[in-house]
Amino acid sequence: LIDEYKLMLKNIDLLFDTSKTPSSSLIAGNIVKTLTLLLEGSLDHKVRTIKRYYENVLIDYTEKPQNTRLKRSKHGLLAPIIEDIEQILKEKDDSERLIKKINTLQDTCKNWEKKREETLTELCKNSVDLFPKGSSILLYGYSDTVLKCIDHCLSQNEDIILNFYVCEVRSKTEYRYNNRLEFSDGLLNIQAIIELKNKYEEKKEKERIKITYLPDSGVSHLFSKKMVDKVILSINSFDYIGNASHTLGALTITDSAKKNKIPVYIITESLKRENTRKSLYKIINLDKSREKSWFTTDNEFVSILDNCTSFNPREDIIPCSNIEKFFTEVGSFSPKDIKKRFYN
Repeated sequence: LIDEYKLMLKNIDLLFDTSKTPSSSLIAGNIVKTLTLLLEGSLDHKVRTIKRYYENVLIDYTEKPQNTRLKRSKHGLLAPIIEDIEQILKEKDDSERLIKKINTLQDTCKNWEKKREETLTELCKNSVDLFPKGSSILLYGYSDTVLKCIDHCLSQNEDIILNFYVCEVRSKTEYRYNNRLEFSDGLLNIQAIIELKNKYEEKKEKERIKITYLPDSGVSHLFSKKMVDKVILSINSFDYIGNASHTLGALTITDSAKKNKIPVYIITESLKRENTRKSLYKIINLDKSREKSWFTTDNEFVSILDNCTSFNPREDIIPCSNIEKFFTEVGSFSPKDIKKRFYN
């Protein structure tokens, strides 16, 4: 338990400012771990801490989302947990029913972590074919799930050599005062891949991972020269016809990939599917912009922007026609098979 508290304190800023958390899966994981810790002590303590956590953090994941990648109510990885908490908050003075619902929440958190671990294990197994020896892969957007799949692949085959091209993902870059870097999705991705590189090349003579970083604007040039053989993405969600949502820029990347006949593969948990038969174009607010400073905070130049409007939407929708295949924990599917597999 002490180790869990240390981990929570180390990542405290990620829990309360989700803009610094690079993926929806990590956000959900942090929240479940935090709730597990909060569900200790007396009944009164549990109710009070859950209520505060809901009002200060989880409210962004419910009816009026503000600053999170899990933007749709009752959606995705957190849906069962949100539902349990809302049931607890509806209870008044009936302690017996309250205890029962808190026990249900504890079981949900426990089962969530177990289910996610099992899901990732199967997902890693199912995605091995995406990483054959000598692959050159474009990565756009940090994904803990994709990184786990890469890790698994390298652990299973010592002969595999992978060549990664990592995009900056400029739309998510954030600056502190006077252009001090606050957050860079691309650098976070590179750092994680370097850790894998060190892990698998330690005490070995051969290079197993090669890393090239590039600006988002260089992707079409890269594709036109056939320097990569595939694009691999994780996503925020997908709908019943195989459209997928991702960070701004993903539409440009996948449009260019399609034009240059570079296949786009999606690695995702099936829990990220939308729970209604609605198109993402009718669910996601594509005009919702990021509020952080993504351009400049340099005092000498920032005044130039005073009379301008920033256009930096949070999400793109990748049309199903741009996607070659989805890889999930229950198998791989083309977009046209999504409806039959998940919505019947």
